[in-house]
Amino acid sequence: MKTGILASALFFLGGCTTHWTTLTEPVAPVGVMTTATEDFDPAQMAGKQTVIENEYTDLPPPSTPMLLAPKNSYNPHYSHKKLHDYAEQIAMNLMSKAKMLNIETKLAVASFVNLDSSLRTSSVLGNQLAESFINEMQAYGVSVVDFKLMPQVVVTESGDFVFTRSAMEMMTNSQMDYVLTGTLQQNEKGVLVNARIVNFDSQVVVSSATGFIPHFIVSTLTPEYLLL
Repeated sequence: MKTGILASALFFLGGCTTHWTTLTEPVAPVGVMTTATEDFDPAQMAGKQTVIENEYTDLPPPSTPMLLAPKNSYNPHYSHKKLHDYAEQIAMNLMSKAKMLNIETKLAVASFVNLDSSLRTSSVLGNQLAESFINEMQAYGVSVVDFKLMPQVVVTESGDFVFTRSAMEMMTNSQMDYVLTGTLQQNEKGVLVNARIVNFDSQVVVSSATGFIPHFIVSTLTPEYLLL
């Protein structure tokens, strides 16, 4: 009788021991592979890390300034609005104040630059805005001077060229009374445009206007980047 009770007690304790050992074993999270300490291979783990890093090789280096719209920003699947529509609105505000401009006025249009410490950095948006304003100013009857013309046409095997950005090759007899230019200030929702028309001789601002170009319009000209 005592032997039976002792055997039952040992069986019960043994079952409890096995049960508690199972519950106290660490449970690995789903999708995580556990490896014993003696089987850890640093070279193997380094190889896995290299594979993970290679998945992001298409991203620019971290030091490159980049801009990405927030997830809650408006981004339509299709929009009939184009960049020249926003340039038209800004040009309308400019011409409502610039009463002295007429067909005899010689106006130059320069690239719009980023609002930074140098004011010498432009972009695809800044150059495209300048091209759009050339068309808009002509629509108001203003004579626009294209100062990027060379004094002659350069004929090459790849094409015939008349534009240049070299000061030595530009025409020296281009007379300009006013210049239309401005600055660009970027944020996560788009670009703030500050346009102005300045008298070349007196440096007086004869007209100014502001406008905002949303990010989904800007993204059609430049790729989307993340600001790091």
